[in-house]
Amino acid sequence: MTKLERTWLVAILLLSALLGFWGLTSGHNWAYSDFSAYIMQAESILQSDLAGFIAHNSITIFESDLPVGPIAYPWGYPLLLAPIIALMGISTLSMKLLNTLLYCLFLATLFFLFRKRLPRFESFALLAIFAFNPIFLQAQDYILSDLAFLFFSTFAIFFMDRLDAPSAPEKSTNLQRILVGGAIFVAFLTRTNGLLLLPSLVVYEIFSLVKRRQNFKQVKEYLPSSLISPLIFLGLWGLSSLFLPDGQASHLAQYENFHFSQLWDFLIFYAKLGVAFFAEIPGALFLYFIFIIFFFVGIIFKFKENFLFLLYFFSTLLAYLSWPHLQGIRFLFPILPIFIYVAAQGVRKVLSQTSGSSAEFLEVIYRGVLVYAALTMLFFSAQQALNNLANDRAIHGPFDEVSIDIFEYIKKTIPEDSRVIFFKPRVMRLMTERDSILVLACENLTNGDYVVVNKKWEDMGQIAPEKITACPVPLTALYKNRRFILYEIGDLP
Repeated sequence: MTKLERTWLVAILLLSALLGFWGLTSGHNWAYSDFSAYIMQAESILQSDLAGFIAHNSITIFESDLPVGPIAYPWGYPLLLAPIIALMGISTLSMKLLNTLLYCLFLATLFFLFRKRLPRFESFALLAIFAFNPIFLQAQDYILSDLAFLFFSTFAIFFMDRLDAPSAPEKSTNLQRILVGGAIFVAFLTRTNGLLLLPSLVVYEIFSLVKRRQNFKQVKEYLPSSLISPLIFLGLWGLSSLFLPDGQASHLAQYENFHFSQLWDFLIFYAKLGVAFFAEIPGALFLYFIFIIFFFVGIIFKFKENFLFLLYFFSTLLAYLSWPHLQGIRFLFPILPIFIYVAAQGVRKVLSQTSGSSAEFLEVIYRGVLVYAALTMLFFSAQQALNNLANDRAIHGPFDEVSIDIFEYIKKTIPEDSRVIFFKPRVMRLMTERDSILVLACENLTNGDYVVVNKKWEDMGQIAPEKITACPVPLTALYKNRRFILYEIGDLP
């Protein structure tokens, strides 16, 4: 790696980190309330009370009218949050800085993955598109595991890809296999679908075995080393299960709602969702369509070269298609780098088939499109970041003064063994240490002792403010501010 390349790499990473930091708000929004569960899991680690978290969160999950999440998320991200909370308390800005760091590490990993396979200019241009992409920079403002998993899964693929180096000494390769097994485990510990890396590796190893080993003796010599990564993963998984309770089964149980009829509709949904990667670029839909075409060109003509990446891409996509609930763009984060890279390989293939002035013209057009995309994203992201700073990093959510007011009142006046009905029950539990459930029907109000209604929340998650007083359940208003009303739930006559 030349000095010029190092300079460009550091400059892009620093600018991306700066934009990410400037874009962080000082609170959190209501929509992604998963953050509260991650924080509570991290607190339970610090308090050595993992079972206590499981017990309280089980009430929220099983006694709500709708499941609001798993009993426990994978413990990897809470383990990363734990030291930050130990040092800074529940400081949302501090926890979000972890996302900024992890994203920079992802970018560095992605660059070295690109640089091994693409020309220098193209590697830096594609890196800049990710570094300045508003979707990824905005994701840093959510205390969620998306960017942590993006880094760990990409890091695992980076080492898996290096296993195919035929010139690597056997000892070095075995060390790499140990790292691969550990990296897959860390990805799995961060998000359940990290497990898909393991079958991707196994199939890839079989593919490499067929491609490079010509006789039984070579196969016999190669086979023991190919088992190192899976054994390391299984060993770490078994060891972690002794200390970390598994609550993901409640989440995976939702697969019972899967229907084959959903596959085509979900495929169309996620195919359309991918345009969000280019969303802030004028002509985004056209650009996305062009990338899709070259993606299939890359699959057809670079299949063997990209076999590992395509295995993980399609296994992940299949997992999303079979999951009974549609997800947002953040769930495509781990496979978007593969999509962009394979599309770039498709472009390279087309350019290699042209010659003379046509090839030079197409190269100029291609480079111009990449620079245009990167600069447009940079401009939009910088504008958003500066607007956030001008707004003093403010955001409406559970950490603003109006919300803190109702939470403090509940902590001071309501018994600790009370059960509070709230549209974001895990947030209520985090902020007040009172058990909380979600209720959508009048007849279930008696499952709680108190109910807090958000007067300004129009989405699903609560009985409408104008309708709740008509429920045939005695309600006594105890406290209200400009956003919330707290009722005590009486006994039915």
